[in-house]
Amino acid sequence: MVEKKKQKGSISAFQLFLTGGALFSMHFGASSMVWPMNWGKESGTSVIPAFFGAFITSLLLVLIAYIALSKGNGSYNKLTNKVLGKKLGNFYTILTIAILGPLYAIPRMSAAAWDSVVQAFGLNPENKIPLIIFTVVFYVITYFFLMNPGKAMDKISSLLFPFLLVIVVLIVGKGFMYPISEPIEKVYEGSA
Repeated sequence: MVEKKKQKGSISAFQLFLTGGALFSMHFGASSMVWPMNWGKESGTSVIPAFFGAFITSLLLVLIAYIALSKGNGSYNKLTNKVLGKKLGNFYTILTIAILGPLYAIPRMSAAAWDSVVQAFGLNPENKIPLIIFTVVFYVITYFFLMNPGKAMDKISSLLFPFLLVIVVLIVGKGFMYPISEPIEKVYEGSA
């Protein structure tokens, strides 16, 4: 049997799967699981424009960003320095990381996760003790994943991705096994 030599920079199918899983895990959230159903329900006869709006903002712009990052050799800072110059590029990089991290995205995700926990377990949102416990646990877990940026993707792909995959399978499975309601008869079938 002839053995194929691995090219420099090539990865195995399993590594590619884990990388894709890490990207899935990083982008997975309410906009991926909950909102599409709501958008579909509320779009009425405008399903196609609603789909394209979601497609452009959720998928296409993200893909363009990854392509741009690949052109900057995977470094956001190198890319911004190349486009904006060193001073403005560094400022823009720091501003973006601050907004995407501690100033906006992480607190927003904490609040959204807390809201989901309150609804799922019927907790009293006025009781501050569970909120404090949840917040501490949330930020400890967040710190665990992000404390070493070089290993964040490894942790996300090996820990978070399998967990999210199981959750999605359970949610979809529950939807098939225990539907929210009985299927509604089509209007034309009852009127014919």
